[in-house]
Amino acid sequence: MTQSISSRPFARLAAVLLALATVACGKARQASEGQATAECHLCHGGASGNDAPPTGLHGETAATALAVGAHQAHLADSEFRKAILCGDCHLVPSSIAGHGNTGQATLTFSALATQGGTAAWNRTTATCSNVYCHGDTLAAGGTKTKPVWTAPESVTCGTCHGLPPSGHSAFTTAAAVTDCHTCHSATVKPDGTIDVAGGHHIDGKLDLVDPATATCGSCHAAVPTTGAHAAHVKLANAAYGLQGTAATLDPNGTAGGYVFGCGLCHPTAAAKHGDGVVEVDLSPASGATGSLKTLNGAAAAYDKATGTCSNVYCHSSGQATPTFVTTPAWTSGATLGCSGCHGDPPSYANGGPATATANSHIFLNWTGRESGHFAGLPGSVHSSRHGAATSFGTDQAQAAPMTCQTCHADTVDPANVAPGGFFYLDTGITTRLAGGAADRVNAAGWKDTQCVTCHKAGGAPTGTGKVRPKLHVNGVRDVTFDRRTAPPAPWLFGAVLAGNAPTRPYFLTQAAFPGAVTLPSGAGFDAGGTLSYELSAASYAPANMTCSAVACHVGKPVVWGQKDFETATPTCTGCHGTL
Repeated sequence: MTQSISSRPFARLAAVLLALATVACGKARQASEGQATAECHLCHGGASGNDAPPTGLHGETAATALAVGAHQAHLADSEFRKAILCGDCHLVPSSIAGHGNTGQATLTFSALATQGGTAAWNRTTATCSNVYCHGDTLAAGGTKTKPVWTAPESVTCGTCHGLPPSGHSAFTTAAAVTDCHTCHSATVKPDGTIDVAGGHHIDGKLDLVDPATATCGSCHAAVPTTGAHAAHVKLANAAYGLQGTAATLDPNGTAGGYVFGCGLCHPTAAAKHGDGVVEVDLSPASGATGSLKTLNGAAAAYDKATGTCSNVYCHSSGQATPTFVTTPAWTSGATLGCSGCHGDPPSYANGGPATATANSHIFLNWTGRESGHFAGLPGSVHSSRHGAATSFGTDQAQAAPMTCQTCHADTVDPANVAPGGFFYLDTGITTRLAGGAADRVNAAGWKDTQCVTCHKAGGAPTGTGKVRPKLHVNGVRDVTFDRRTAPPAPWLFGAVLAGNAPTRPYFLTQAAFPGAVTLPSGAGFDAGGTLSYELSAASYAPANMTCSAVACHVGKPVVWGQKDFETATPTCTGCHGTL
């Protein structure tokens, strides 16, 4: 493109200049490559140090003059780019004679300036348009993409393109706006400044991180620090694959949290990534085979207005036909306890033995009393002796508790135990079921079962149950019995019980079985003044939901959800066997 930037008589001794040009022709050839030479200042420049105006041919020094304008803004290094060459905007002759005698600079925009458009100069408005260097061909939201030549202004990151540029809506947080280095590390330094010396800015290239070598941490933090990301993906410095689909859990449980694949909540199609739009896709139809996403409800969705997810397996009862709960708002910072997704203990209605809704955690027996595993020893019908005083007086523990640790030993955190060595019950535990007997009031005024009497905020001991994520929210109801064989802490038993202290982890003081009951061999029993036993030999068959060799049931196989004590005609043989 060829245009004139000014029109002046060429009045400075043309003959002398031609002679000088002939003498200095060796240097003048550098000018043909777009670089000024020492001879340029004979007619303009000189005082500026780079032979470009000011000063102009007629002595102009003000930037408002066409002959001066924004020359120095282009021919000096800035925080955004190294100085450009004279030849990037207009013809630089091979000799002074090549100027001719018009007194006008001949504009010939370079390939860089014309990238993406047809650059043009308007003498009347003193503006350039469709110039790549000023972002006018980028459609990126800059505020001054058609600068006025005679009114130079300060350039900022939002002048030529938006901050962030248009199409970067995924990076609109305060931190992301200034973190250009993450995706454009070849251009922007970690401190946010442009690598001017490297020459990568305003060079016609995006200089994005190489997709072939990029990891999730190349463009955004891995794990992102926004919202509840850390609660879902807690594994420092992990190189997460862009196509993560399932609940990829740390095999050793050392991550200290869940390690879900990105695809559990986001689309995994390549076209959906790096497009500047953050999408949440929770549809089970989009989940990879075997992934947790396929367990979501058909209506699984993220509500942008409230920041909540609904109908997602990860926040449900975990049943084969789960009951879903709505999540806390993504940015709420809320921490969920055991009751945040399922009951604590799970208290959904028992659908019957070995059914999808089978439940023996806790239920109402025929007397209207809460019973089941969480009712505590010695059983579903008898009153629990756990934590209760008997004729032994002040001894602290008359029966072992039945907690999550008993049947889900690999799922709970073995380091999160009360002083006696048993898993902490969450202090928010709820063992009162609707329709249960309401007239039982203990000395403290609690209308509830014995668990809440002590296991409540301010009770003793208090603590919050913790799990190991490997076997929690993994799509499987894992049953692994407590493998411990050693007895609990000795201090639990006073001097009176010293001669009858338990020899195994689970125990019941003053045990008195009917004489006809024969304790099975190999079931882990020791009988005496204190009956103690272990569960290391017990097993669970998921196919028929049957537990075998369980000492709690005197070694008799029992099916999960069995209703021995929920009917009007109780069946004591469910625990005792044949009397």
